[in-house]
Amino acid sequence: MIKRKLYSLAVLAVLISLGVSGTAHAYTFDQNDIIDDSVFNNFNSMNAGQIDTFLNGFPSSCISTNNGFSAPDPTGYNPTNGYLYGAPVSAGQVIYDAAQAYGLNPQVLLSTLQKEEGTVVGNGPYGCSALALSAVAGYACTDSDTASHTYTYTNGTDPGTLSTPLFYSHGTPVNSVTNTCVNSPLKAGFTEQVIRATWLLRFGEQRSHGNVSWAVIKGNWDNSDDPQSCYGGPTTAGTFAVCPSAAATYHDGLLTIDSTAVQVQSGATAALYWYTPHFPGNQSFYNIFTQWFGSTKSVPMPGCTVATNTTRSCIWFLTSPTGKPYYTSSVALRQDLVDNSVYDYQGIAFYGNVVPLTGNIPVYLLDSPAGDGFITASKAEYDGLVAIGYTGRGVDFYADPGNTNTGYPVFRLYSPTMQIHKWVASIADRDYLIAQGYNYEGVAFTSISTVRQEVAPPAGQELVYRFGNMAGSTHFWTEDVYERDQMIQAGYTYEGAAWRASQTSTSAPVYRLYNPALGSHLFTADAWEKSVLISTSGWQDEGIAWYGNPSNAGAPVYRLYNPKSYEHFFTTDAWEKSVLVNNGTFRAEGNAWYQP
Repeated sequence: MIKRKLYSLAVLAVLISLGVSGTAHAYTFDQNDIIDDSVFNNFNSMNAGQIDTFLNGFPSSCISTNNGFSAPDPTGYNPTNGYLYGAPVSAGQVIYDAAQAYGLNPQVLLSTLQKEEGTVVGNGPYGCSALALSAVAGYACTDSDTASHTYTYTNGTDPGTLSTPLFYSHGTPVNSVTNTCVNSPLKAGFTEQVIRATWLLRFGEQRSHGNVSWAVIKGNWDNSDDPQSCYGGPTTAGTFAVCPSAAATYHDGLLTIDSTAVQVQSGATAALYWYTPHFPGNQSFYNIFTQWFGSTKSVPMPGCTVATNTTRSCIWFLTSPTGKPYYTSSVALRQDLVDNSVYDYQGIAFYGNVVPLTGNIPVYLLDSPAGDGFITASKAEYDGLVAIGYTGRGVDFYADPGNTNTGYPVFRLYSPTMQIHKWVASIADRDYLIAQGYNYEGVAFTSISTVRQEVAPPAGQELVYRFGNMAGSTHFWTEDVYERDQMIQAGYTYEGAAWRASQTSTSAPVYRLYNPALGSHLFTADAWEKSVLISTSGWQDEGIAWYGNPSNAGAPVYRLYNPKSYEHFFTTDAWEKSVLVNNGTFRAEGNAWYQP
């Protein structure tokens, strides 16, 4: 295990500039969860310049620019030629480019390099020799090879070696290494070690979750041969396949390290045990990481407590330091954005389904070139934005179509000044943004209600909801989803969608009246009846309840009356009507109106 060192003033300055504390922390090594996936995968935690500044903070660092170190730059990979290398660059650039290629936190790499050969600080057992630098990440060094050091290579001369140097010292190429632990000439050298270790750590993290399709394919990086490989390392708990052609099986996430049982809690932890299957090595990694960079655990954030079934999800709202909004249903993506210190968590914007139910429509997520998120229910808009440079993330969640009353409208607005879009599910928020200079762009889609979901009606129609067991054993109907959800939450007996109404205000209006003496409502499409009841019988006008079909083409809504309770009852069910009439409870009063 590598011993802890006191920080020099230079290193303290570097850590402070990176926002890292130089004081001791009471972090505790957790053998089951060494590091969270979102921290492990935070590939934007440091840029190349910050890495070089960090290295230069250690006076004896073997790989700092101050001490004249450089190495070939990793520039790509393909199944035919393997890894590709370019001109010499700083160690910071090599580490950054490897981290960007495979999506790994460069702080994980720095901690690994220090854990393996001590080259970051310059205090390893082999100093800054070719022996240390050509095996800098310990990649392809088994326990037996590490002890024996039996391999000798000269790059560009020996058969099977690379033409690129192992590394450069003050601009002079270093090509030879004697008695190294690296068991292949293609894997010996600073850059070769860094890029292969990066791939192996990330590959293990992904495969330990059963992601057999993971492969980096972008620009010069073509790892299309990865999905053909089986994985034999530790896994997290779950049912999945670890080989592309194999069936999914249950994995318990258990393994034994140094005769001790471990329950793997994260893919990153599985990858670290695959890389170094011993406690001392991983405790050393943990001590180095937490001493230099702080906690290995993600920033805790609230879960979606209303997601009480397998479909519903919160749509999280985040903002960048410059106010750019981001919306997503993905807890993992939300966590990555916050852990990367790019976005701040703001709360829940609205709700959707992560599994589509009948009537749902997909809502797509994109990343704009400016860094904000963009959501749309239009596949044509999604494809058009991808064509002009947006990064498409596919379907993020499912909602109901816009202008349905199965949930709450999500309004879309645009600020021409800030050039950003926002989506809000509150009328007050919509009006506030309009007052702030946003342009209103209409209803984007309908947020899923967390109280009760119903299948969305056809376009241009709305649902009318029915309640029973009201005061005096009466019934009540409303097309207002806000009112419906408040009544359900208040404990009224909800009986589902009763019929459909029209969204067209030129259709036949159905009026809603209330009699406080009777404690009941009446619904009528007869304007004359409404006026007589208001003027003579103590009924109060509560406006238009919904709109029916102006013709008799649609299914009728039957009206019945109970002379004992003075209740009017409405139904589209002919069988229900006949039962109530035949048992003498109600008398039929004809067709009240028609559905669209």
